[in-house]
Amino acid sequence: MSEEQKTDLKKKFSRADQINQGEQRIYAIAWDISQHYKANWQGSKFKTQLVAPRKRVAILYKKFLDEIGIVTSLKTAINPK
Repeated sequence: MSEEQKTDLKKKFSRADQINQGEQRIYAIAWDISQHYKANWQGSKFKTQLVAPRKRVAILYKKFLDEIGIVTSLKTAINPK
């Protein structure tokens, strides 16, 4: 491989690693949220709200919360700003 090809390959793997680590972190946070809600608020009259910095992150939170199944997540309201 040429140096340019090696550099390009490293960039591609770096992006994939960042995406995977990001998704793992979001899943872990979704799990913690679910456990905290179950232990402290489930069955009460209170509701919660989760704010995410980007649309992609909000979608991942919804996906993971739905997979975990402890917390009922409604559709997200996205502010286009």
